Amino acid sequence: MSLFWYPKSTIQHSLFFDSRNTVERNKIVQSITRTLFLAIVAKLLSTIKVSFAIGSMWLFFSLRNCIAPLSGGFGGLLGVSLFFTFNAAAVFLFKGAIPFSYLAYSGIPTFFSSLYWASDSRFMRAVVPAMCMILFWLHPIGIQAFPYALFWLIPFFYAFKKNQILFVTCLASTFTAHAVGSVLWLYTTSMQASYWYSLMPIVPLERMLFATGMYVAYRLFLRLFATKWLSLNRPSNRAATQAQ
Repeated sequence: MSLFWYPKSTIQHSLFFDSRNTVERNKIVQSITRTLFLAIVAKLLSTIKVSFAIGSMWLFFSLRNCIAPLSGGFGGLLGVSLFFTFNAAAVFLFKGAIPFSYLAYSGIPTFFSSLYWASDSRFMRAVVPAMCMILFWLHPIGIQAFPYALFWLIPFFYAFKKNQILFVTCLASTFTAHAVGSVLWLYTTSMQASYWYSLMPIVPLERMLFATGMYVAYRLFLRLFATKWLSLNRPSNRAATQAQ
C-alpha cells in the first residue's frame, strides 16, 4: 500500500469541493467584470441629461439612471456593493469629498434600486417602499401630500408576485429609487405639499421613461455578455430569468 494512499471517497469529496470553489470564484470574477463594465458605461452616459430632479434646477436625471440599477441584475449583491463603492470612490477622487447631495440624490436611491434587482427576498424588496411610505406620511408636509407616496405601492406589491415580468421589474426598480430619493428630498428640503401634488402627473411619465430605458439596456447587455469576447453567465435572480 502506498504511503500516500487515500480512500476513494475522500478523493471524490476533495474533487467536489475543488470544483465548487472554482465555480464560486468564477461567479465572483463574472460579477466584478459585469459591474465594472456597467459602471464605465453608466459614467459615460451620465453626461446625457434626461430631466430635472424634483424641485431642483441644478440636479438632473440622466441615462445613467437607466443603467446603474442593472448592477444588481447582472452582478448580484456583490455587484450592488461594488457599483456603489466604485462610484463613491470616483466622486471622492475628483472632488476630494463625497457630497451629501451625491449620496442623497444619486448614490443611495441607486443602491436600493439595484438591490431590488439583486435580491430574491420578497421581504427585502417590499420593506424599502413600505418604509418610504411610512416615513413620507410621518412628515408634516408629506402627510399633506399623502397620495404622492401611493406610487410606491408598485414595488411593494410586485415584490410578492411569483411570476416576474422583466419590464415590471424595471418599473418597480425605478420606483424604488424614486421612493428613497423622494423621502430624502422631503426631509432635507422645505418643498411644500402643493409642489408634491404638481409632480404627480409627471412622475408616471418620468418613471415609464426610465423603466423603458432600463428594459432596453438590459436586453442589450444580456446579448453583449453572451458574446465570445465578454462571455458571462446569465443573471441568476428570479426577476432577471424572465428575459430568457
